[in-house]
Amino acid sequence: KHGTTIALRLFTVMLPSLAFLFYFARWTERRTQAPVARDLLVVALGAGTMLFPYSILFVGHAQAAIAAFSSFMVLTWLPPGSGCGGDVSVASPSLSPSLTRIAVAGALAGAAVLLEYQLLLIVVLLALYAVWAVRGRAVWFLVCALPFAIEIVAYHAPLFGRPWRFPYCHLATQALAHSPHLAPPARPGPRPPAPPAPPVPPPAG
Repeated sequence: KHGTTIALRLFTVMLPSLAFLFYFARWTERRTQAPVARDLLVVALGAGTMLFPYSILFVGHAQAAIAAFSSFMVLTWLPPGSGCGGDVSVASPSLSPSLTRIAVAGALAGAAVLLEYQLLLIVVLLALYAVWAVRGRAVWFLVCALPFAIEIVAYHAPLFGRPWRFPYCHLATQALAHSPHLAPPARPGPRPPAPPAPPVPPPAG
């Protein structure tokens, strides 16, 4: 069991995080044309944010963040020599992403929501950006994100009763499960009696 956990951490979180930092460095350098800015941003991201502590644990936080920002990087990837000093708008015909890149960006956005459904808000912004950047071809972004949406709906519906019901309502941690902001509405009916108060000890002396 311990070996399985270590393997999952290594191959599904640690190595993808390292690969993300590598491509983030290339993406940053192409946009800034400044190796110093690239190094500073990579160090700040890798050591100055929550990416590092979450990238050594088997949780979906780092994976989801990596997938979401990778989607943006794929949409805005620049060819060599087209950084600062030129037209870096992806709406420019010479820099517009290919259909393959649009499809990969959509799949990464869908995977981000599958890993952490709260990132749906970010993915909506990514989809709007794709529509602005590539116009009608953004349909491929949506098509490639759709299978992940179907998967999360198919997962939530039988487990939690509704596709849109939050799993936080079913947490095993009682303090969170009974939070008034997360718990489902209380059922009507008589409430159980409150437990009796503990006896007060007589004063000493």
